[in-house]
Formats: sequence, C-alpha cells, structure tokens
Amino acid sequence: MVQRTISLLLALGFAYVFIQAGQTIADKFLYIAGLIVATGILNFFVHFKNFKRRSDAAFLLPPIFFIFATISVSAVLPGNLYKTATLALCSLLFFIIELRLKPRLSAALFYDNIFLLSAFGVFLGIWSADFFVTPAWWIVVGTLFLISLLLLWYGFYPSPLSNYEKFVFCLVIAFALAQIGWALLLWPLHYFTMALVFTSFFFLGWELTRFHIRGSLTRQKIIFHFSVVCILLAVALYTAQWTP
Repeated sequence: MVQRTISLLLALGFAYVFIQAGQTIADKFLYIAGLIVATGILNFFVHFKNFKRRSDAAFLLPPIFFIFATISVSAVLPGNLYKTATLALCSLLFFIIELRLKPRLSAALFYDNIFLLSAFGVFLGIWSADFFVTPAWWIVVGTLFLISLLLLWYGFYPSPLSNYEKFVFCLVIAFALAQIGWALLLWPLHYFTMALVFTSFFFLGWELTRFHIRGSLTRQKIIFHFSVVCILLAVALYTAQWTP
C-alpha cells in the first residue's frame, strides 16, 4: 500500500514537471532536480529493508535513469500535441516502473527493457547536445565513456562477480564504446540515428558480456545477437538522411 501511494505521488510529480512546469529544460531545472532527489530518497526508505548488501541499492537506479532519458526526449521533441502525448506515455511508464520497483532479479525482463530504453534516451541527449551545442570532441567522448560506465555498472550489478571484476568488465566495454563514439563523430548523421547506432553497440557489448558472466555464451547466441544488431544498423543507416 505504501509503495503504491509513493508510486502514484511520484508519477503525478513526474507528469507535472515534464508536462506543466515551464516550457524549456532550463525553466524546469529546479523541478527536475527536486524530482530526482525525491525519487531517490522515497524509494530508498520504501525499499531499504530489501537490501542484503550495499550494492543492492543499484536496483533503485532505473527511475533515475528514466528521468534523465525523459529530459532528453523532452528537449528534442517539438512543442505540440505529439510531445504532450509522448510525455504522458512516459509518465505512465514511470508509474509502472515505480509500482514494480523491487530487487531486479524478480523482474529482470521488464527492467532490462526499461534499462535499454533509458540508455537510448540518455545517449540521445548526448548526441543531440553534440548536434545543437557542438562541444569539443573530448567532452563528447568523455561523457559517453562515463555514462556508459555508470549504465554498465547497473547492468552487471546482479552478477555473482566481485565488484573489482565487474568494474573491469565495465571499464573495458565503456572504453570500447568511447572509441566507437569517437568514430561516430566523423559521421554526418542525424543525432537520432547516432544514438540508435551507439545504443546498438552498447546493447551488444552488455548482452554478450552478461551471457559470458553466466557461463551461457554460445556460438548461436553470438551469431543471433550480431545478426539482430547488423539488421538494425542496416535499416537505420539505409533510411537515415546523410548530410554533407
């Protein structure tokens, strides 16, 4: 009952912040900061009894990731009915995330999907910032590395590996993704396509590494996931508008 009430209150606050409070992200900055702090604190006090070890707090990150992803979506969508409808859908998803928030192993598939959706939203924000603001290349690459490292740390937290071993996996994959991001900076593509391409490589590295950690990585799984990513990239790049 307490979790349902908190979930509803946070979802209403989420909807107010992104649909009603201000017209730009700058106008909503204090509201968004308050929403992030309130989400983290309330979820901690509702779920801290489920913590068996310190790293279990990582399962509280999906709502925070989703908020940052929604910031990116809110920033790039045009201010019309389509934007309002999309943010209303995000509010509903946020409510479901909060309602089902519990140790990740009990809702793995749902949170895997939310995790990838949030990762795409966050990467969309980075690539759109590169498009509109054009920061120095090392800022973009460094941001991609740090964000990938944080996302991967959450993605691997349920594994039985030690924190050091998980950090090594996260570090290697994040470094490889940063190199891919560096290469993508040379591609004349729309930021949406860039985010989709980068998220595809992120998914491939994360998913295959999880299979390896579990000891269930097989040739069939490698071929299948590479095929899915290749098809996705082929469709995305073929339909993309390349700019000179």
